[in-house]
Amino acid sequence: MSMLEGCPFCLTDPSKSDIPERTVLETENFRVFPTLGQIVEGYLLVAPKEHYASVGALPDEMYGELEEVKDRIDLRIRREYCPPIWIEHGGLGQTVFHAHLHAVPFPPERDIYERYSKDFPEAMRIHGFRDLKRVWNERGHYLFYEINGFQFAFVTKIVPMYARLVIADELGVPERGNWRTMDRELDERMIAETVRKLRR
Repeated sequence: MSMLEGCPFCLTDPSKSDIPERTVLETENFRVFPTLGQIVEGYLLVAPKEHYASVGALPDEMYGELEEVKDRIDLRIRREYCPPIWIEHGGLGQTVFHAHLHAVPFPPERDIYERYSKDFPEAMRIHGFRDLKRVWNERGHYLFYEINGFQFAFVTKIVPMYARLVIADELGVPERGNWRTMDRELDERMIAETVRKLRR
């Protein structure tokens, strides 16, 4: 298994991480857990167990399993909260340089596509993770966004935490945009509730 020493998502020493305690779903190749910095309760990350730079860099044979994990998590979030949006900073704008999809409960009457497309006019409609792999191979970076099955890749350079900052702003809680500075006590309560509601 390809691991990177010091990467917080590789778990080279699981005893030094609380990710196993936060995990709500684990499969052969993926782990799903609440992010630190819960902008909203129910906010999860889907990360491969092995070290890859982005979802676009995963081997083709992992995409079927990733789709299954994504479908299962999507359903859980819909049942407990509301439909999630899916986002990934593919190769740029990451603060943890290990592939991870963000699943964020987001009110269905709202959509941040317009804000993303205004900030980054070069958007491509894509159909699945293999299309994302093509974008990764051609460009080496992207911002992935999915809402209700519609997927887009914005091919641009982005600032760290761009997606989080926009989501927090759109939801009226800009102080939760930066996971490093979020109120720890509030974050711990939201993480505990997310685990309680979404672990099965």
